[in-house]
Amino acid sequence: MSQLVTAIIHRDHATHAPRLLARLALLVAALAAGAAGCVTTNPDYCCATDAECALAGLTEPTSCAAGMACVDTVCQAAEGCTTSADCADPLRATCDDGVCVGCSDVVACGPAAPVCDDAAAVCGACAGDADCAGFAASPACAPTGACVECTGPQHCGGTSPVCGDDQRCGACQTDGECGSGACEVTTGACVEPARIVYVDVAATSAGDGSAERPARNLTEAAELVTTSRGVIVLRPGRHEYQTSLGATAATELLIVGAGATLSHRGPGVGTQTLDIFAGVVTMRGVTIEAHNEGGGVLGNVAVRARLSARVRLEDVTVATSGGAASLKVDGASVTVSRSRLRATGWQVLTSPGSTLVLDRSVLDGGGASPGLRLSQTSFTIDNCVIAGHRGPVLIDRKALAQGSQAITHTTFVDNGQTVVDGGAHLQCAGFFSYDLPVVVRHDVFVSPRPYSYDFEAGGGLSTWGGTPCRPSDSLIDQPGHPTPPGAGMIFAPAGLVAPAVGAGFDPHLTATSPAIDAGASSVATVDLDGDPRLPGRADYGADEFTP
Repeated sequence: MSQLVTAIIHRDHATHAPRLLARLALLVAALAAGAAGCVTTNPDYCCATDAECALAGLTEPTSCAAGMACVDTVCQAAEGCTTSADCADPLRATCDDGVCVGCSDVVACGPAAPVCDDAAAVCGACAGDADCAGFAASPACAPTGACVECTGPQHCGGTSPVCGDDQRCGACQTDGECGSGACEVTTGACVEPARIVYVDVAATSAGDGSAERPARNLTEAAELVTTSRGVIVLRPGRHEYQTSLGATAATELLIVGAGATLSHRGPGVGTQTLDIFAGVVTMRGVTIEAHNEGGGVLGNVAVRARLSARVRLEDVTVATSGGAASLKVDGASVTVSRSRLRATGWQVLTSPGSTLVLDRSVLDGGGASPGLRLSQTSFTIDNCVIAGHRGPVLIDRKALAQGSQAITHTTFVDNGQTVVDGGAHLQCAGFFSYDLPVVVRHDVFVSPRPYSYDFEAGGGLSTWGGTPCRPSDSLIDQPGHPTPPGAGMIFAPAGLVAPAVGAGFDPHLTATSPAIDAGASSVATVDLDGDPRLPGRADYGADEFTP
């Protein structure tokens, strides 16, 4: 109240001295009333800016009656105007027929304050979407009282179905953003329920696959797939059964399931949680588990792809126990992207003629997995972390038909843990001098174990029978490691955030890592986390350092 008194005294003394005593009388009356337990509002006071309102302890602008204007926090008779430049009140900034108004029959309000108060001739807040009907680009009433593009998915659709934090509609990027449970990431649109077969483990009878009558398992769902219904949504829960998928009526089958887990406990060799032997299948967001009850490292497998199958695993988590393997590829083509694989048995096994792509994924051996064995396989491993395996990545002979074999921008940590593997991260077997070399470039190799391999060695690698897997433009952080002949090699502590494999392991680079900006010849565009890489100065390993 003292601030208001001071403001009024200063103003009236300078410009309205004759009214000073009258205003003070009103304030004295207000103070007296306040002391008696009630408050009287000064009808002549107004504020148009946050700063003015704050002086009076108000949180929002106030307006004057029609025909009045707020000038220097005082309501007074509005003077005639010729143009809008004559209107000093920001709430009535438009000259309409000689009168300054905020809105009228011919002066419309904008989406920021869309509703016209006819009595006060000022624009105010909306109360519901109906107040925003006149704004095609801003049809939704926000809690702030402004009309905006959206406040929820009900205002969005098509290829922009998601209402973002900025109250604008945009494309979906994840399945969880869609009410149907599936996002068509290539277009940004949510998949229509009519194109989806739903699976719910709580279903008690075979349904038609609709949201109301879902199938009971993945096998039933595959039988309901048609040319126009090629998406399967696994609802959250544990789907404890084996599934074998072949060709379906759909040209490409998409299976999504955030919160869904496929799990199977197998007795030994020849069982899989998920077996895909034909067709083009993409699986996204699902957790896949396998437990080998028979023991050993050649038992149950979480995912097996074979024959003519073309499989893509995106944002998938694979976890095994009892010596079960994560992934087995028998002549098929498999891409694993943005996923995490943790195995107690073989991490990845391939047979001759297979094709494998590992991209932006983490392969965790947990100190138990023998590692990866890639036999006569075309493969690309890029932007991955491979850590904690008892054995190495074993590249067993060249790919059939001289297919490409490349490992780039990958961080290897504490592999080859057994005495026989001698701290080697990679091994190449059965190569000859005329074979195409394995490309090992822009990688980081870190191990606390002294290198002790007896074979011809190079860069965290070993080889026998021909051309070695020699790295170039890579970093090696391992005690006792021999110097390979490759160009651009760095031998120094890698500078990882937390290099000890286990709880707290963090393979990202610290600010002092010598791997930063070392890859002058790299053409990579993103790193493990999807962060952009700098052209001509990418960092070695899976991580692109960001301050």
